[in-house]
Amino acid sequence: MYTRIFEFLNINIPVKKVRINSLSNKIEKKQDQIFIKRILSKILRFFMKKRDYFISDNPFSFLKNFKFYFFLNQIPQININPKYRAAKKNNSLRSRLKFKKKNISNVEKFIREILPDILPTDSIENFSYLNKICNNLPWPKKPRLIFSMYSYQQNEVFKLWAAKKIEEKARYVVAQHGGSYFTSKHVSFLPEIESCDKFISWGKIKDKKNVSLFNFRTDKNTLSKKRTKIFFYSSWMHNMRARAFPEYKFNLNANISMAEIISGLNKKNKKSVIIRINKFNEKKLERKIIKEILFKKYKYQLDNFRYTKKEIFSKSKLTVHLTNSTGFLETMAANVPSVLILPNLNWVQNSAKEDFNKLKEAKILFFKTKLLTNHINKNIDNIGNWWNDKEVIKARNNFIKKYSMPLSKNPESKFANLLKKLA
Repeated sequence: MYTRIFEFLNINIPVKKVRINSLSNKIEKKQDQIFIKRILSKILRFFMKKRDYFISDNPFSFLKNFKFYFFLNQIPQININPKYRAAKKNNSLRSRLKFKKKNISNVEKFIREILPDILPTDSIENFSYLNKICNNLPWPKKPRLIFSMYSYQQNEVFKLWAAKKIEEKARYVVAQHGGSYFTSKHVSFLPEIESCDKFISWGKIKDKKNVSLFNFRTDKNTLSKKRTKIFFYSSWMHNMRARAFPEYKFNLNANISMAEIISGLNKKNKKSVIIRINKFNEKKLERKIIKEILFKKYKYQLDNFRYTKKEIFSKSKLTVHLTNSTGFLETMAANVPSVLILPNLNWVQNSAKEDFNKLKEAKILFFKTKLLTNHINKNIDNIGNWWNDKEVIKARNNFIKKYSMPLSKNPESKFANLLKKLA
């Protein structure tokens, strides 16, 4: 994109072409590999009705899913995505696309100029193929409601199928699947809230489309007396840019900050460190960051999602978060001692800055690595004295009420009843 901008502005600079891996392709290959689910899906399909709710992404475990469908008054369904092949760009076809228009601004002129090149292949070369798949899917013919948490992002079959059903008056509900909603500025540019009829959030946010529920990704936290570990949630290690800010630089600096924090810990605390690695990292870059930044002076235990969420909650004396992320909302909602470090509040929405400043006052949020290191060294042996302080509890409760409510009792029933109400 930057190259096209420079070309449009007639700025002559050296250009080096690099090939990057597509995250969506990696996810696409992992779809529908479980044989048992395929068999169950075919059996349950006989009980499907054309007006059934379509649940594209169920937030519950496999067994709790059946409990949820019971409260929804519907036979459980396991919706398997069909095999899907991507199409290659056809430059000859795209050369016939014309978007030129007279008497327009330079910005619009530039957008119209690049459209033939940047439109997704699924909208041009692959559209007829996708449309044929959608017309033959064994999904409800006239769903009263379509629910999604993830599929609207990278599931091209679901996107087109849902769009066609929405045009036929199906209700479309999206739920929050991760952190940063209503707190980070970059989320303001995401389309999912604008495109849905209702958005289910993890906290109590005042918004015309928002319906408050709870954080689906939390669970009961049984704090063990043998909590000895300090879990560091590393930042994303990938050269892709999926947000409206310089994400690569931001994440690289976050990992540098993590290395600084850990190196300042005393010897005893260093031995307690476990670094949780993001499973969507670009592996080559991950190895480079680990070798040249994180392990430059010392080597620490790495967790490539070996520990379950429950295990982390029960083993953690403290969790340290490098970004305003899903992990931070999870541990806060689960009442696991947590701290967050950010460079500043520049990318925090104005409406949320007061809540983040309250976290800073409670020493949950830090802007300087040295201050956070000192905080850990000072409090880790008696972490409960700090975490259970009145002002810390007040700041945490204020934050999770707005952005990450803990999972309630009978969550399957409450979620099912909410969907019935929204339909």
